Amino acid sequence: MQVHDQPEGVGSRRTVEAKLGRKQGTFTERRIIHDETARVMAFVIEADTFGLGKLLAHTGSLMRLEPLDNGRTRLTWSFFHEPRNAVARLMNRLMILRQQRRNRLRALESFKSYAETGAARRPPAELGPVEAAPAGTTMDEPSPAWEDRTAPHANHSGPQ
Repeated sequence: MQVHDQPEGVGSRRTVEAKLGRKQGTFTERRIIHDETARVMAFVIEADTFGLGKLLAHTGSLMRLEPLDNGRTRLTWSFFHEPRNAVARLMNRLMILRQQRRNRLRALESFKSYAETGAARRPPAELGPVEAAPAGTTMDEPSPAWEDRTAPHANHSGPQ
C-alpha cells in the first residue's frame, strides 16, 4: 500500500495493490470518514486498473471497530457500490458481489490472524480455498470476533 497524503485522515489518498480473480491491479482510494472516537473509517475508490469504474459508481468501503468483552474486538467491513447499467447489474448479481465477499473474507481472516498472533499477512496461496472462513465458522455464520456484511440485494453491497 502506498499512502499519498500525510497525515492520514479525511481527504487523504492511498493506492492499494489487489488481486481480483487472476488479475493483479491497484485501487486508488480517498478517505471520506476518519473518526477515531467512533472507531470508523471509510474510503471511496477514485481509480482502479481492473476496469470496475466502467461498471460501478460510488464504490467504496466502511470499516468499524467495536470493543467486545474479554479484550476482543469486532471488525465490521462493508462495501458499497452502484451498478452503472443493465449489464453491470447482471454482472453484479452473478459475479461482483460473490467475488467481493470472497476477497473480504480472506482479508478479514488475515486481519484476525494478525490481531491474534502478530504474524505477517500470509500470501493468498497459503490461505487455502477462496471460500475458506475462520475455523469453527461457515461463510454465513461469522464468529463473534469478526463480521462480514453482504447486502440483501444486487444494487448495493454495504453499509447496512
